[in-house]
Amino acid sequence: DCAPQEFTLRLRVPRWAVGAVTVSVNGQPAVTGQPGTYALITRSWQVGDSVTYALPFAWKRTLYEGAEQVDGYARYAWEYGPLLMAFRAELDADNRLVLGCDPAELTEWLSPTGEPLHFRLKDHPGVELVPYLEIKPGVSFTCWPLFARQEETE
Repeated sequence: DCAPQEFTLRLRVPRWAVGAVTVSVNGQPAVTGQPGTYALITRSWQVGDSVTYALPFAWKRTLYEGAEQVDGYARYAWEYGPLLMAFRAELDADNRLVLGCDPAELTEWLSPTGEPLHFRLKDHPGVELVPYLEIKPGVSFTCWPLFARQEETE
């Protein structure tokens, strides 16, 4: 058996976490950490101690500004927490996916499929948003779908 040892456990709370993260030791809240910092727990640790916490994910939208612009369209990528998401769907003849919703409202159009981190897109049958790391060779997908540019009105 190991004797109890006192030390400070430093748990990184990633910058992408939505808000404060409560860390529990043996089922009891011990400390709260903020995104982009470390949650520090100094105590006498014993064999069998358990540390638990949940990292709250959020959606982040990024405008594509590269060389492959398409006239009349804007392209965006979505991340969910630390994950780049892919739109798994049949692409058109130019290997593009055009979506008919406002990109600012896309996450409101999503519904879970029942599989973790998989989402259906309302009014777009055959389009599923999944973690990019799950895409297999030969699967039709894009990480940068197209959205019709909204005309700016004064």
